[in-house]
Amino acid sequence: MISLSKIDHIFHQFSDEKIVLAEPISGGHIQSTLKIHTECNNRYILQKINPMYGTGSTENAFWVTSFLKRRRIPTLNIIPAPDHRPYTSFEDEIWRCTSYIEGSNYPEVKSAHIAYRAGAGLAQFLVAMTDFPDFIQKCAVDFRAQDPIHASQYHYKKCTEITENEKNSGIKKLSTEILANLERSFLPSNLRTLFTHGDPKIQNFMFGSENQPGTMIDLDDVGNQLNPLYDIGDGFRSWCCQPTGPDNAFFNLEKFYEGWKGFMSKAPALLMDEEYLLVPQAIRLISLELASRFLRDYYQDYYFSWSPELYASRKDHNLARAQRFYKLSESVWNQKDDIDQIIERSRRS
Repeated sequence: MISLSKIDHIFHQFSDEKIVLAEPISGGHIQSTLKIHTECNNRYILQKINPMYGTGSTENAFWVTSFLKRRRIPTLNIIPAPDHRPYTSFEDEIWRCTSYIEGSNYPEVKSAHIAYRAGAGLAQFLVAMTDFPDFIQKCAVDFRAQDPIHASQYHYKKCTEITENEKNSGIKKLSTEILANLERSFLPSNLRTLFTHGDPKIQNFMFGSENQPGTMIDLDDVGNQLNPLYDIGDGFRSWCCQPTGPDNAFFNLEKFYEGWKGFMSKAPALLMDEEYLLVPQAIRLISLELASRFLRDYYQDYYFSWSPELYASRKDHNLARAQRFYKLSESVWNQKDDIDQIIERSRRS
């Protein structure tokens, strides 16, 4: 628990306004986030950056938001510290402050309409970022992308190593199935790379004016080392995941239909022919990759946040999440033909 005096000290590195409320925001697996309310009736987001990101991710995010503003695409406003850096350091911790984007943020997609707006928001971001290389070249920016979250073969290798001596038959069966299907789902290594968001789960969108695309937040993982299929796979596994219990879920085809319609409304020419054919595989891949990461943290027991009000331990929560995303991957693949038909019809319309 962070003390109010510490929050006050850190926030005043970015603003002179008096804090009236510091409200923790749950839902993130990695960063610690607070919504700050001030006596001027302004709201801000104050965030402690996970050490694995260092200062580079915030410096990168600053340039991404600068670019998006020039393109008139709604985005975060990163507030500089007195030394003009987009972050401050305190007690060996890195903190940043951004303006609060008005609107709604959801832990899960409750309606197909929200899936449509998320699809449109991701597409709008990806299309705009195709011009980002020219921007950073003109501005002489030394943009050094973080290692991408989605490194499927790395996660496969690490999960294989940590589960190989498992004695519990149920967990061994789960790990064997996750890893076998993950290996079969690897995307081709020769796909082109573009700038992508890196983490387009539904919690990383703010939804403002009705019918407008969702605004993408949490720009720590923006980079140019992946194909857009990784963002598409990650987005749709999040937006279309329909939990049916703590350790089970299915892939909601209605939400996929609307989400894909939203995506194509803003990016009808982004993907290449062979990439359209790989969309179901990409959704399955990211579902299995997440299953392998949660299963790995079942053993390591330190990385992902967890819900003490719902589970007895982080291990229990991670095992349930691994099972849920494995079930989601099965549901995706069982509906592959339907997903392909939706994509094909959208290309003809």
